[in-house]
Amino acid sequence: MNKKQRNTLIAGGVIVLIAIIIWLLSGGEIFTKTQVPVTYQSELDKQLGVSQTLWKDQFVWGLDLSLLIGGITSIICGILFQKFKKGDKNSELSVK
Repeated sequence: MNKKQRNTLIAGGVIVLIAIIIWLLSGGEIFTKTQVPVTYQSELDKQLGVSQTLWKDQFVWGLDLSLLIGGITSIICGILFQKFKKGDKNSELSVK
């Protein structure tokens, strides 16, 4: 493994790790959400014991998004890893 290949693997690992950390910090949801339910009660609703569920626009990072980022990063890193491997062989052949 040459230096370019090692740097490619490190960069890919860091990107995947950051995606997982962001997912954990945003609540560890399975699916990405763009709206979340919020329970609302007015004074009259409190007296009657009724509540309403309203939807608030809020982005919640999900595991599906982290897996998508990880998969794309892995594919790109794999392609670059192989490309740098081929470049390394050509340089060895020209030196000999």
